[in-house]
Amino acid sequence: YLVSRPALAGADGRLIGLLFANSFLYTLVALSIAMLLNYFIANPNTQNAIANFLSLALSFLGGAFVPLEFLSEGLRTASRFTPVYWYSEAVSSICDLTLINKETLAPIWRSFAMELAFSAAILCLALAVGRSQNKAEKSFGSIRTEIEM
Repeated sequence: YLVSRPALAGADGRLIGLLFANSFLYTLVALSIAMLLNYFIANPNTQNAIANFLSLALSFLGGAFVPLEFLSEGLRTASRFTPVYWYSEAVSSICDLTLINKETLAPIWRSFAMELAFSAAILCLALAVGRSQNKAEKSFGSIRTEIEM
């Protein structure tokens, strides 16, 4: 906001608030994905490579690099199953707002809910994997390999 303040001088503060909320929700998605991947990949260099690949693939499928109109129908259908698609939809809906009321905010709230659902689902999966790994480590520690005579 501080860097682009002159460009946002005439913008409605409510729209800027919606954009910040959208960015925060997508940050929760990114944190959930990072937490999940952390359980599977220990090497920081490999984590960076996987993070770059995953972020570029999701951004392409979600319409961040290429407008969805240029993608095939199959890719557009698949992109609906990515959180970036809902982030992009929310940004587009917010930027197209001319009147703020219940009907015009409905698609934005739907996109927000989808982003929150993605982050909750991925976080639950990460917690389940973490709990499973924790139980496996504890049970491994209780195994005795010495032969008692």
